[in-house]
Amino acid sequence: MSVTREELLRLRRQEPFQPFRIHTTGGEVFEIRDTINILVAEWVVVVPVRSNPDDLFGDYGASVPYEQIARVEMMGAASAAPNG
Repeated sequence: MSVTREELLRLRRQEPFQPFRIHTTGGEVFEIRDTINILVAEWVVVVPVRSNPDDLFGDYGASVPYEQIARVEMMGAASAAPNG
């Protein structure tokens, strides 16, 4: 069962924000480190793709349909980075 738009909106809006990873059915993993790192749209979620793991923003955004999201994994405590 895929993760829903409502679940991702809840994770994005929680305070304090807690970073998480999105795991896709194709084996890709996207780290969401801050609320600026995710766009929860009607049919897809847009997430950062990073060539440098230390880059907060990423090189570009990837559109992932909700039915391709296998699970979400919490990463731990919120970072010290501002939420914008």
